[in-house]
Amino acid sequence: MVQTTGLLRFYPAIYPQAAVGFVLRCFYMDRVEPVGLEQAIVRTVAWFSLFDYPLTGFEIWCWLYAPGQKFTLSDVEKVLAESSWLPGRVCQSDGFFVLGGRNPKDFIKLRQTKFLDAARKFKKLRQAAKFFSLFPFVRAVFACNNLSWHNTTPESDIDLFIVVSPGTIWLSRFLLVTPFRLLGRRPKQTKIDPFCFSFFTTQNNLFLEK
Repeated sequence: MVQTTGLLRFYPAIYPQAAVGFVLRCFYMDRVEPVGLEQAIVRTVAWFSLFDYPLTGFEIWCWLYAPGQKFTLSDVEKVLAESSWLPGRVCQSDGFFVLGGRNPKDFIKLRQTKFLDAARKFKKLRQAAKFFSLFPFVRAVFACNNLSWHNTTPESDIDLFIVVSPGTIWLSRFLLVTPFRLLGRRPKQTKIDPFCFSFFTTQNNLFLEK
């Protein structure tokens, strides 16, 4: 569905799943054979741990790396609560889960700090949306990359994914990017909250799977 001009929709960033396997190969596995869901939970937590990003049980279920399998939220919550295999591999504190061997509280505090920074960035993005809405060929503006899952620092970019009308992509890029460059708000021009126009596409090219 194409969103109206100036309307912000935020979606989680998607990263290559191959890295999950790499992280798992760095893990030891003892003689106790895990069930599919337990292993999927470790894979998911391991992937997000690359970014120092602890997950809630609900987020583990949302992002569960279990190709070809389907599990309910209740399934995930039950395994997290009752598994005898997960303790030591996955640690929990205050409703957040991280890889074993790490101090959960340190990463929870870091996530909270990054969440507040992202909330501040979203305020700036909503202000910028008023400018974007002046152009009828701008059909949608999305937050992407780290900002889309509230995992930023003050130096992180405000990354944008912009959808425009067919035939206007280069005009759109020029008209949208130029004011930010003139105001010194682009990457390499400022260290705090730079605007990065990461992706442009058109309404008729929204299938991005390949």
